[in-house]
Amino acid sequence: MISDRPYLQNWRPVYELSSAVVWFFAMITAYTLSFFSSLPQIGFVLTASFCATMMVIRLSQALPRWQQHQRLKGKKLALLELTSKQCQLLQTKNREQGVWLGWGFEWQRLHGQRAWDLLRNDNLPAKSENTMGAGWIHGMEEHEERLYQPLEQIQMHTMVIGVPGSGKTRLFDLLVTQAVLRNEPVIIVDPKGDHDLASHTLRSCGLSGNQYRFMKFHPGFPANSIRINLLQNFNRSSELASRISGLMPSGGDNAPFQAFAQKAVDAVVQGYLLCGQRPTLVMIRQGLEGGVTGLLIKALTIVCTRHQAQAADIIRTKEVKAKTNPEAEARRWIDFYRNKVVPESPCTDVEGLISLFEHDRSHYGKMIATLLPALGMLTGGPLARLLSPDPTDIDDLRPCTHTANLIEQNKVMYFGLDSLSDPMVGKAIGQLLLADLAAVAGDRYNYSDNSDKPINLFVDEAAEVLCPQLLSLLNKGRGAKFRLYVATQTLADFEAQLGSKAAAQQFIDNCNHLICLRTQNPDTQKFITDKQQYAQRLGQENALWIMGTGNQLYAATIVKSGIHSFLMEHTTTDRNSGEGLAKAMELFQGVVKNFLSLIRQLFYRISVLLACLPFWGVMFIAAIIDGLLIRKIRYHDFHYTSPLQNLWSRRASKWIPGLFLYLIIIPLPLPVLLIPGVAWLTALCLGWWTANWQKKV
Repeated sequence: MISDRPYLQNWRPVYELSSAVVWFFAMITAYTLSFFSSLPQIGFVLTASFCATMMVIRLSQALPRWQQHQRLKGKKLALLELTSKQCQLLQTKNREQGVWLGWGFEWQRLHGQRAWDLLRNDNLPAKSENTMGAGWIHGMEEHEERLYQPLEQIQMHTMVIGVPGSGKTRLFDLLVTQAVLRNEPVIIVDPKGDHDLASHTLRSCGLSGNQYRFMKFHPGFPANSIRINLLQNFNRSSELASRISGLMPSGGDNAPFQAFAQKAVDAVVQGYLLCGQRPTLVMIRQGLEGGVTGLLIKALTIVCTRHQAQAADIIRTKEVKAKTNPEAEARRWIDFYRNKVVPESPCTDVEGLISLFEHDRSHYGKMIATLLPALGMLTGGPLARLLSPDPTDIDDLRPCTHTANLIEQNKVMYFGLDSLSDPMVGKAIGQLLLADLAAVAGDRYNYSDNSDKPINLFVDEAAEVLCPQLLSLLNKGRGAKFRLYVATQTLADFEAQLGSKAAAQQFIDNCNHLICLRTQNPDTQKFITDKQQYAQRLGQENALWIMGTGNQLYAATIVKSGIHSFLMEHTTTDRNSGEGLAKAMELFQGVVKNFLSLIRQLFYRISVLLACLPFWGVMFIAAIIDGLLIRKIRYHDFHYTSPLQNLWSRRASKWIPGLFLYLIIIPLPLPVLLIPGVAWLTALCLGWWTANWQKKV
């Protein structure tokens, strides 16, 4: 199938500009000569006018191409200063068209061809030392437009890929600002703790009319951080056990230790819940590290008293006759529970604590040895009151909350994890936060109605906080109206954290949208290009397709239109001379008899021609140079002259000069200005022939 799309070499030199300069100087020359020549002014006026017209035409052709070359140098960063009026306009656009991503264009096959031509010819502009990236990509399209993503689509989650400094955080600035202006809950997880992102988020809250929506958590600035209980939201006690045991190294020889630690944490959590207490990290650490004796006594007291009201009096009577230490008291409660309660109404929640109490102490200490350091980091120093807050502490004026409360109050929460200073603590806090959000998502999925607002969750440097709960939010969070934006540097970061390529691919495939910034990793680049609809046909294959259709376009047009047969009928066999030239030669032979009069007439007309040289000579030089430049343009653009156009340019190059010689030689009474006029026309004809001439094939 023949394509009607013209092929243009966009990055060739701007020959049209050189041609415009030639016509400009020709115009100036003709205008100047009019003051020094005694010839009629009309000739110079016509020549200067024609040169001016050609100059305007060539400039109109050169200007778009010159602008296209200038676009390769890139554009300066646009700094947007939001005002209240612009915020209202942005809110309207968000409702009508969706999230604004910036300016750009849809990458299609044409842009791929332009990029391939540019890289093939090595025409990239000189790169400034102060800039990064490939700014020339913006030069692939003449007009960039505002890009919007419909709100219905962003619920299918978005992944942002880019090396450090490529603009991931600034993109988050743009997306967070729009989410805040939409009056939706926003949660930002930033492992590195970018101060600009936090300050810009606070500014966005101010622009929305309520700067008190903004709340901040940062381990490096405990005095300015809120207090938050990351174990507040759960549906079953086993969820908390899996969250905390997930802080331990998994896989390999650590599997038995992780399983035992999860069992121990689950027993402690069940004991606290049985006692009516909401467990915190500090409480769980105390239950594991200090022993479960005290917690076991409280739990058994509640269970046994519920079964028999006089259970405490019976145990107190036995204390008088026996030892009064806590372990002995715990054993008495265990005996009472097994003898009196288990036969009638056993309680599984307390049996896990009994099992831990009776477990060998030395073996127990070894099995939880890998968990205690992680808990120690999260419950030591200022973090103890930040992550395990006491709502009844009136001396601490910092706000105390939890994730479900943040969402209900429509807050904008920034979590800076300070992973650069302490990566282990930052990763642990991030994983606990995401696990708590997954529990909130489960509650919203099960019990919420359609009136709940969507939740915008931004996770920067996602590989730092990667955990199973984040994957659950990606593949199940849409039903709970969670919108996730996940940013990373390379896809290899996920593979390194998850331990296998299949697990990393599973994580990546749950993000329906991909925003790619600058990246250097070859595997990441290949993944991105394979994702794109138009990128698979870029490169040499695309160029060969366009060149092939361009070579066939004129041939198919001539054959199918019937022009080929017309040319064969009106063209001599040898295609060297036409009928007009043959008749001219016959006529020339007929006037040989009048040789003397012809010689006199010839010298007279040659003198007239030489006398008029100033204005037709200017036209001749300008037309020839313009024709040579047009030939270069067609060479670069693969713009081959059609057989019909080539034939008529050849014939005109013979007929017009032949007519010129005919008028000079024959002894006919002719107007004096006709000879320089035909010379002027001959100059144009030779310029046209120069532009269209090509070798016969």
